[in-house]
Amino acid sequence: GYVQYEISNFARQARHPASHISRHNLKYWTRAPYIGLGPSAHSFSKSQRSWNVSNLSRYMAAIESGQAPMADKEVLTREQEMIEAIYLGLRMTPGIDLIWFQQKFGINFIETYKDVITDLEKRNYIITDASRTALTRQGRAFLDGITSMLVVQDFSEAQWKR
Repeated sequence: GYVQYEISNFARQARHPASHISRHNLKYWTRAPYIGLGPSAHSFSKSQRSWNVSNLSRYMAAIESGQAPMADKEVLTREQEMIEAIYLGLRMTPGIDLIWFQQKFGINFIETYKDVITDLEKRNYIITDASRTALTRQGRAFLDGITSMLVVQDFSEAQWKR
């Protein structure tokens, strides 16, 4: 009676399939913006990720002095965003939304990865249609390896930075 909606998460089936899915986890996997409050908490918005100081005393001192308790931040490069889009998209049972990927990065996912996708389809690890690429049940056991196969391809700088 449980359905797998993400690589490591299952939800009880209900009349409304989304009713038992963790909305909290989905925010991470779909790259939705979130704000983290408290020591060591992380936040994410657009292409920027930040995290708070981990030490409680330093966190409280920053708050009490009117300072943001941020320890550091990073702005993801286009390449990092593509890698996350692939990895996080494949974590989800529905897979990567190919139309979104094309609009976001200006790259046709199927054309770019056609050799790897063909090999993975022959092994029954991945399925692709006009709008999505997703891992099969068998392929989910190899998420990290499959992601590596896709992101280590030798791209020209022009293709990554378009």
